[in-house]
Amino acid sequence: VLGDGLVPSHIGVESALLLSGGGHMNTEGQIFKHNCGRCGARSVAFTIRSEPYRSRGEDSSGSYAFDVFAVCGNCNRGSVATYIYGSRSFELEYARLSKLSPRRPSTDAPAHTPQNVAHFYRQAVRSMPGLWDAAGSMFRKTLESALKAKFPSLSGSLYDRIKSAGEKGWLTKELAAWADHIRLDGNDAIHDENPFEQDQAETLATFTRLILLYLFTLPGMLAEAQGTEGEAQGSEAGAPPTE
Repeated sequence: VLGDGLVPSHIGVESALLLSGGGHMNTEGQIFKHNCGRCGARSVAFTIRSEPYRSRGEDSSGSYAFDVFAVCGNCNRGSVATYIYGSRSFELEYARLSKLSPRRPSTDAPAHTPQNVAHFYRQAVRSMPGLWDAAGSMFRKTLESALKAKFPSLSGSLYDRIKSAGEKGWLTKELAAWADHIRLDGNDAIHDENPFEQDQAETLATFTRLILLYLFTLPGMLAEAQGTEGEAQGSEAGAPPTE
C-alpha cells in the first residue's frame, strides 16, 4: 500500500484488498512455529510482520496461495511463509503452511564425493547455523581428507599437500589459493581465541564445495558419460589431472 492508501496500478482490486487488510486479513503479530532456514533453529516461533498477499490465484482445487513476511524468534531474520487457503478472504487459523523461504541448504556432499570426505562435509554444513568454529574446523578436515583421497601419493602436512598439488598442476592456481584459505581459516577456527565468524564459515563452505566439485563431481560425471565410472573411482577418479 502506498502512502495515501493507494496501490500500484498493476495490482488487481482483489490483491489490493488483501494488501490493505480487507476481509479477515489482520495477521500481523500472530505466531506460528517452524524450522528456520536461516539459523537452523528447530520448531522456533515466527512472528508475522505483514498482512498476507495473495501470490497465486485459484488453482484446480479451489485454493489460493498467500505470502506473509515473518521474523524468526531465534535469529531475528526474516522469511516468507506461504500458506494455502480455500478462500480469497484469508484466515490464518484455518490455512495450511505450505513452505517457508529461504529453506536450509542441503547438507549433501557433491555427487561422487568419497564416503569419508562426504561424512566430514556433512558435519561441517550441519554446524553452519551458529556453530561457526566447529564448521570452520570441519571444512578444513574435509579438504584434508579430500586431498588424501584424490592424491594418495602426496605426503606431509596439509600445507605440503596443497603446495605439491598446485606445483604439479593437479589443482589450478585459483583452487590452490582457495585450499590454502580453507587451511588457514580452519586453523584459526581451531586455535584462535577469538570466535570464528559467520561470514568466514560461509566463505569456507563455498570454497570447499567448489573444490569437491572439481576433484570428484566433474571427473565422476565424465566417467559416467564414458562408461568408465568404476575404473575412474578406482584410479583417483580420472580428470582433473592426477598423478
